[in-house]
Amino acid sequence: MFTKTDFLQIRKIIREEIEAELKPLQEDLRGEIKLARIEIQKDIRDLKSKIKDLEISNNKIQVEHLENHLNLPSL
Repeated sequence: MFTKTDFLQIRKIIREEIEAELKPLQEDLRGEIKLARIEIQKDIRDLKSKIKDLEISNNKIQVEHLENHLNLPSL
């Protein structure tokens, strides 16, 4: 028959084994999360750059449209 102390010792051993098995998985997951974060940040920078280019193009089109509408020479 198991005593309360026996169960506590078994529980401690099981906990240690589970933690030992999970540690490499946690480290892998941290690495994957870090890589995903870097990729997302790069994608955000690329999107910001594209938005800025679109804003520049849009402003240029608006000026050209205004020039045409007012029959002004191009700048």
